[in-house]
Amino acid sequence: NLNQWFQNLFANEWQSLEAVLSSNYPTFAHNFRRARDTKGFCAPRVKFITLNAELEPQTVALLMVLNSEADSRMGVRVQVHAAVEGRCVPKDLVLSIYSKDDEILQSIQARGQEDYMRLPHFRCLPSTQFRLKITLNEDAFSETFSV
Repeated sequence: NLNQWFQNLFANEWQSLEAVLSSNYPTFAHNFRRARDTKGFCAPRVKFITLNAELEPQTVALLMVLNSEADSRMGVRVQVHAAVEGRCVPKDLVLSIYSKDDEILQSIQARGQEDYMRLPHFRCLPSTQFRLKITLNEDAFSETFSV
């Protein structure tokens, strides 16, 4: 439940941006500096995901930032970064967002030489559910969120 993020309640695998930055990963700071300094934003959270673990492991960092909108909607920003400084997001990595009815709402694919990829900022009404899915070749990670 993403509303819990505004109360500083997170699942253990969602790390604070500050914790990740203290482990020498400055790319995140640049991309989320404005979000951290804007009133109404929840502190950015990072989750590390490893895909293709059996063949050639590729670890990426899923970043999410939330903000409460004046009209009671929640704004969501989603980015995926390479988990190793100086590397690019794996070519052909796909980041998608699905509705609660499993309909693809947006999808983007890395084409190579990209530091990170992001979905356009979107807004959700209270009680909205959506699923984020990250796919690389035949391997996929997905997580469902509710507002």
